[in-house]
Amino acid sequence: MKLLFGGWFFLQVGGFIYAQYTKEVYLLMLNSFMLFVGILLFFKDTKGLSAKVTDSSRVLIFGVNEPKLLQVLYLFWISGVLLVEYNSYLPKVIVPILHLSSVVLAMKSGDFFHTRILTASHLMIINAKLLYLYDINYQGFDFARLPDFISVPHVVSFFTYFSLIGCTVTFALLLYSRTRKSQIDPSISNRGALEQPE
Repeated sequence: MKLLFGGWFFLQVGGFIYAQYTKEVYLLMLNSFMLFVGILLFFKDTKGLSAKVTDSSRVLIFGVNEPKLLQVLYLFWISGVLLVEYNSYLPKVIVPILHLSSVVLAMKSGDFFHTRILTASHLMIINAKLLYLYDINYQGFDFARLPDFISVPHVVSFFTYFSLIGCTVTFALLLYSRTRKSQIDPSISNRGALEQPE
């Protein structure tokens, strides 16, 4: 399960990097690259661990929950994807609200990637039925829409740098936490900033 997920995720992030390159949103490419490296390091840190289901029914794909810093990195990354790369959906904010809610729910769940995959999959199924993704007037013109005084170009500009700065700072903290842990206890140098499940 872990290898399947790892392969799928690396293909997905690689696809985002390629799409961002073709769309010439190069700053978002940096975010995707940082997320790619963060997940690659976590994959390395969990070598030898296998997927498991905890007593509280959490599905831990990597054997442990993903570190909080990796989750925050993902949050900054997805905010850039939703509000910059997919800005053609704006001024409607149904898609960002739903996906950011999915990420926050996953962060609270204790099995981050499993919950994120599950809730995102449900959103795709719901969209196939309701078509909220493509209908600019879904539930009315004013439903889940940016106010008129907030312009789409300003949102795109703000979130380009917000997500880049957030990803960069979080990625630096993630690398620092790995370095600190290996200095404190060299025996866990390959475990990085792993967070044990409850």
